Amino acid sequence: MRKSFKYCLTFILTAIICIVLLIVTALIPKELVKSNMVKSSEEMYDISYIYFFNNQKNRAFLIHNYPDPITFNLTYSLDSKKPFTSSILTKYYASKKFGEKVNVREKAYFDYKPNKEYYRYWHGNMFLVKALMLVFDYKNILIFLSVILIAFALLITYNLYRKNRLLALLFLISNLVCHVYVTFYCLEYIYMFLLSYIMSLIAFKLIDKDESKIICFFIIGGVLANFFDFLTTETLIFTLPFFIIFYFGRNKSFKDSLKFFLKSLIAFLLGYSLMWILKWLILIIIYKQSPNDFLNTHMEERGFSLVAVKKEPFKSIYDNLKLIVPFCYLNNNLVILIIICYICYVIWLIIRKKIDSKGIMLLLISIIPMLRYFVLYKHSIDHTFFTYRALLPSIMIWIYMFFRKDDKYEKD
Repeated sequence: MRKSFKYCLTFILTAIICIVLLIVTALIPKELVKSNMVKSSEEMYDISYIYFFNNQKNRAFLIHNYPDPITFNLTYSLDSKKPFTSSILTKYYASKKFGEKVNVREKAYFDYKPNKEYYRYWHGNMFLVKALMLVFDYKNILIFLSVILIAFALLITYNLYRKNRLLALLFLISNLVCHVYVTFYCLEYIYMFLLSYIMSLIAFKLIDKDESKIICFFIIGGVLANFFDFLTTETLIFTLPFFIIFYFGRNKSFKDSLKFFLKSLIAFLLGYSLMWILKWLILIIIYKQSPNDFLNTHMEERGFSLVAVKKEPFKSIYDNLKLIVPFCYLNNNLVILIIICYICYVIWLIIRKKIDSKGIMLLLISIIPMLRYFVLYKHSIDHTFFTYRALLPSIMIWIYMFFRKDDKYEKD
């Protein structure tokens, strides 16, 4: 009972902090960000909604800038006189005649009254955007966050190197294989990587901590993932930190390791889903919004239902795998052949008992993103250009399987 209370309190306090952050965001006077808002709107106006990094006509390099103008529009539409209401209903200005790039520019110059709601998500990224707009415009925000992300990646590499040189190298390789550098060009791409890397750095400090603290840690991760994200690479918040905690600190039996894995995963999923449910309950109870307005269509569009099973669900997994290096440069037949060969190799290792219980647990961690692709079938196919990067920890693990049976890279 004491642990259950601790977990509930962790969720409640984290959710309250997130709501307070939104209120604080709304209370920041518009006048303080006006100039950077105008400059940002002009910068976004000059950028295509969809373009390719270095003009590489490959979906793996696609940059989808459509959400960024909406985020700035939402942020600038917050009402300091009604901070809670405007943060929850998240209205923004949208003209039916123009696209989002024009809308955000019109909002920046004329501050038209918000007329469209976007309340099914928390849009916690508004806090980050408005705080940074006090100092930076859109392009400089991207540069600033990119530098921070690189710094976090290097810190993770350093911490990994102190424990296992091979994993440090594989982490860097996986960043390249998933084209993480493309996230530098779109805010919506970068939030989950920032949060995942921050969580991973904290994870190094939790390796030998009590299990209940780790469960609380993943509850917080689930809440924050839902707060800042709108379904991109949210599984990164669980897989990379859990990999670090499990690999370096949980040398237990397979049964105990599996229990720990399931408890941690459930904690993350509960934090994530309950945070979403909290938003919907506030909309239904306080603002009398009909759940049909944001539940039925939202779930159907993203494939929450069993309808997904009728539509070749494994296609979503393949489409995401196809965008990593080297698959994004190969034809489908060769990609399928490589995947089949690797699966056969893993099965052979298991049959020959070349993979111990810890290795099997690592493989379980690696399939988490693919389970996400399976469940959110339609969303995972339509948005492969960012969802595939959730495979970063999986790639680390898959490559590591070739070396783990004779690991001479481990440090004392």
